[in-house]
Amino acid sequence: MSQSLSAYQFCISAAVVTLILCKVKQLLFSKPDLPLPPGPPPRWFWQNPMPPANTLISIARTLGDWVEDYGPVIALQQGKQVTVIVGRMDAATEIMEKNGAVTADRPHSIAARELLSKGLRMVLEHNNERFRRLRKAMSIHLQPKSLSKFKAMQRQDARNFILDILNDPKNHQTHALRYGASVILRITYGKSTPTSNDDPEVIGVHTALGRFQRVMRPGAYLVDRVPILKYVPGYGREMDKWHHYELKLFQEQLGRVKKEMAKKEQQMPGDEMAYLAGSMYGAGSETSAVGIMNMILAAACYPEAQTRVREELDAVVGKDRTPTWKDAESLPQLQAFILETARWRPVIPLGFAHQFVTFSADTLFQQAQYCMDVSG
Repeated sequence: MSQSLSAYQFCISAAVVTLILCKVKQLLFSKPDLPLPPGPPPRWFWQNPMPPANTLISIARTLGDWVEDYGPVIALQQGKQVTVIVGRMDAATEIMEKNGAVTADRPHSIAARELLSKGLRMVLEHNNERFRRLRKAMSIHLQPKSLSKFKAMQRQDARNFILDILNDPKNHQTHALRYGASVILRITYGKSTPTSNDDPEVIGVHTALGRFQRVMRPGAYLVDRVPILKYVPGYGREMDKWHHYELKLFQEQLGRVKKEMAKKEQQMPGDEMAYLAGSMYGAGSETSAVGIMNMILAAACYPEAQTRVREELDAVVGKDRTPTWKDAESLPQLQAFILETARWRPVIPLGFAHQFVTFSADTLFQQAQYCMDVSG
């Protein structure tokens, strides 16, 4: 009996090894069917195709250097997998916006989507029914005509932020984080009490967000390049623990508004709704804070631009009141300063990758050639 079992186990092991070797051969020796945009030399399938760096900013800067060297559209090869970097606004418009119907999907992430988020994070979800359900639920509250109801709230928090800066200018980054947390907690969960960076929910969400950013860093987890690792017992245990941490956190926050939600018919499972609200907080709070920090940095680095904005504010608004939403159209210098800062220091340096829904040579290769022709 034991000999038969050993022979059976040997056959199974041999079959698995054979399948792995066949997959390795396919990854190593298969070539793309179509010519690719230019780019750095191909990498082995187990290697990270992205630049080796410890921070997203460093990766983004290296990609920027590659775009300067190779052109506005470049290809990174990792075995048979190809990642296309679109490094210019005109190229992005030509490829992404004009072909949005076929570039709306997301690449599959085993570490971030499967192991950490269990398929509940909208920003990582494929172009499927769940994604459309989540997007519809979010757009109801964030479409332009719905944003006007948040203006008074933002104005109040902005005043508090300015007072924090005046009273303690050295800790302006801390104040920006508190502002971002306060606004998005009020929008997402209807929190009306004052928000502090020491609040348990603020600490908890920033902890979860830090872990998500760690998992999303290109090349952080080998399982995204060697998917079979997810079947290894014990692999991903840390990410599973993190998932239960953030799910519990998001469910607790959602519990605040469950009574109000009970009055309306809900079309989403509880975990989906908890993750949707938690993702809104995680995305909105830190991006708002980083945007403000970048504005302060830009003002310090470019005092001449700061002076022009200040002179415009003095001329349009004066010194006896604060700006209002109605003043926005009369402040072109301020608007330009904000937009240029967003270009100079993007809040999310690498963005989130897209994937073709249905691959078409015309969509990428002909459009990429067009972009390279018009861009130089």
